[in-house]
Amino acid sequence: MGALQLVLGLICLAATVVAVVMVVRTVRRMVSSIRIGQPDPTRTGPVAARLRNVVVEVLGHTRMLKWGHVGVAHWLVMAGFIGLSLTVLEAYFEVFHPPSHLPLIGTWPVWNLVVELLGIGTVLGGFWLIGVRQVNHPRRADRVSRFLGSNFGQAYFVEAVVVLEGIGIMGLRAFKQASGLFEAPVWAAPVTHALGGILPASTAAVSVFAAFKILSAMIWLMVIARIITMGIAWHRFSAFFNIYFKREDDGGVALGAVRPMMSAGKPLDFE
Repeated sequence: MGALQLVLGLICLAATVVAVVMVVRTVRRMVSSIRIGQPDPTRTGPVAARLRNVVVEVLGHTRMLKWGHVGVAHWLVMAGFIGLSLTVLEAYFEVFHPPSHLPLIGTWPVWNLVVELLGIGTVLGGFWLIGVRQVNHPRRADRVSRFLGSNFGQAYFVEAVVVLEGIGIMGLRAFKQASGLFEAPVWAAPVTHALGGILPASTAAVSVFAAFKILSAMIWLMVIARIITMGIAWHRFSAFFNIYFKREDDGGVALGAVRPMMSAGKPLDFE
């Protein structure tokens, strides 16, 4: 372990501690606000049906795919966020010791193929969503734009982090390949091997990209922890709960007659 690896690693650990503390405090604020309301026993079961809704809507992206290509790009970004979370954990080892990899699955070709596809998909999906936002920007489409009134600063921040995370993982893998530290076969990581073939060998670059990936994730967490209302970012976590606790346990859209408002298990009589 060189001085560079030690300094970068300690910076990443310090940033992680700060980010985790901030997020925990913010989540506690959220939960305390939610608990002000009364519990609704009709939203908790049947458990199997509600869990099935979560799996179908998340993996199948049944709502977002109604938007066509936008839904596809959103699915790539979502899958990358979930699937590449383990690569952030792996980066904590790589920043200190570049040859490191996840135990058990780190050198498994199938896992490396998944990471390769998700890394590429995250970058492409992120750029695609940025392009869609620009093509449909209110300065072009005026009031018919679906983005009219949205917070563009927050959107640009989230989209930038999405792309940077994808670039971080692909750059890290490419420099590991260039440095002779990458063990996956070509079929499991064709882009990584292609990029590694033109990059110089540099274990320092591996540590730098590992730190880049960690710090971009931690800065993202710090920012959203400071802005509790940043729904464009928080929905990455809250969407699962939102789907599970839908009004209709079969996953149906909550249309039709409004159910009576309840208090202490009894309907309120507004008359």
